[in-house]
Amino acid sequence: MDTSEVRAEHKFDKIALDKYLARYLRGYPSNSNENLVVRQYRHGQSNPTFYMRKGSQEFVMRKKPPGKLLRHAHQVEREFDFTEALHKVGFPVATPLHLCQDVSVVGTEFYIMEHVQ
Repeated sequence: MDTSEVRAEHKFDKIALDKYLARYLRGYPSNSNENLVVRQYRHGQSNPTFYMRKGSQEFVMRKKPPGKLLRHAHQVEREFDFTEALHKVGFPVATPLHLCQDVSVVGTEFYIMEHVQ
């Protein structure tokens, strides 16, 4: 897995994200004593992509980049909807788990999907 520490321009409050996921993501290990581990994938995305692990569960988060964006660029909401539609008809994609449009959580909209090898 080609990941690194979260780059400075993409850092966010992991504690706020952990609390949010404990409240809104079904099956999230909310009572685990382990910290949420977040690493950033190094290559190939216009929307920053992060590997996350809490306990034995692994997830991937994709979010909009920070800053002012073109109106129709970086639409993670559309990406989530498209992935969800493919998943519903049996297309082999990572299971989309949750879309968050509350920018106060990590600074931009984001979605969570299952992590696959």
